[in-house]
Amino acid sequence: MKVAAVFDPGSGMIEQLGELVEAEPFQPFSVRLQTGEEYEIETRKAIEFTHYGSPKIHDSQRWHILNIDAIAEIIL
Repeated sequence: MKVAAVFDPGSGMIEQLGELVEAEPFQPFSVRLQTGEEYEIETRKAIEFTHYGSPKIHDSQRWHILNIDAIAEIIL
């Protein structure tokens, strides 16, 4: 497990997630919340952003809209 070296909670979080999603080649990563809950992003299609900028992550069953402040770390 490697925590993203450039991960900076708070300011710029949306930009950091966007960079990971747009990276060529795409590398799967995980997002861990403050609660310990973890979402694996296996493909670009598994994450979108709402028109308000919040990350929206799809697991095998449904979409989850995350609060940026609830993200503890991004794991590469």
